[in-house]
Amino acid sequence: MHGIKFSKLIGDGDSRVTKRLPEILPYGQAIRVEKIECRNYLLRNYSQKMMSLTKRTEFPIEIRKKIVNNIIRMRTDITCAIKFRKAEDKHLHQKIAGLRFDIANAPNHRIFDYHENCSTYFCDKKSIQLNDQIKKLAIS
Repeated sequence: MHGIKFSKLIGDGDSRVTKRLPEILPYGQAIRVEKIECRNYLLRNYSQKMMSLTKRTEFPIEIRKKIVNNIIRMRTDITCAIKFRKAEDKHLHQKIAGLRFDIANAPNHRIFDYHENCSTYFCDKKSIQLNDQIKKLAIS
């Protein structure tokens, strides 16, 4: 309509349009449209995955209840991680690796109270001793 070409698309990773962009190449080989994951989609998908874990009966009820009680806190933790990693003076791939690590560590921090892998900007708690049952279930 206005002749504007977009080089970046903010969207959901589940979108059919997003998946087809590398195949379609709407502007030809010269301009590739880069997909950027939106924080809102990331948080929504994360919450949905965590809620699905609460319905899996192979996990002890205590763990499932802890997940339900801490989902909002974990979302807040991830939001803080996104802000911190975005402001870091590092290459993009290092920021992404750090954010992935922080997201994967959120359950250890909130659910299992295991802080050995927490980033220093985020948590200064000393790690407490875990009992054997939780060690087996800890997400690393």
